[in-house]
Amino acid sequence: MSVLKSFRAKNLLAALPMVTLVGAVGIVSAPVAFAAASPAALISDDPLCFLWTSVDFTSSTTVTGAVGDTFTVQFPIMGGIFCRTKTIVGSAGVATPSTGTISTNAAVPFTIVGSGSFTLTSNSQTMTITIVATGGAVVTLPAPPVPDIMQAVLRPSTGCATLVSDASMNWAGIAGTGWNPSWAQWANGGLGGDVCVRMLGYNMNTSKWFIR
Repeated sequence: MSVLKSFRAKNLLAALPMVTLVGAVGIVSAPVAFAAASPAALISDDPLCFLWTSVDFTSSTTVTGAVGDTFTVQFPIMGGIFCRTKTIVGSAGVATPSTGTISTNAAVPFTIVGSGSFTLTSNSQTMTITIVATGGAVVTLPAPPVPDIMQAVLRPSTGCATLVSDASMNWAGIAGTGWNPSWAQWANGGLGGDVCVRMLGYNMNTSKWFIR
């Protein structure tokens, strides 16, 4: 049997069990918006825009939802003589937008960033929104592809079509075929010479190596 050599073969063979595991699917936590928060809409019925609910004099409210969920805030009488502008204060890290004002009677969307409270202020009057963030969704992401591996052997007298059955090269059940003629400097003690090379790929679906 001719002397067998492989680019990175020593390190790759030692790390083979780890390479095999790379084919597993990784689980990564990431915020993804799937639905609206609860309640999905906050609408003030106060003609002065000081309260959320004028019947029970409520100036604070709570919204629950996952990170990335949205809700809207609306002041239907905004623009009237007593209700002109609400300033967003302290929402950084809690919801977006984190700054600015509300000066329209249309619904203004907010996106949950994390748990906490912020206020909408006007004429020294504050309305509080407390966010209870329930976290993000779990997303399954594919593991990164395993790099191809090049193997090389000294070219036998019978040529590269000869079956090479050495276990140090045909690991993980790969056949001893697929060799092509080439030249390498490492052959013949560093003087250079004819070799046979082949490329191995890794199938992420089957978790097995194959000959390209």
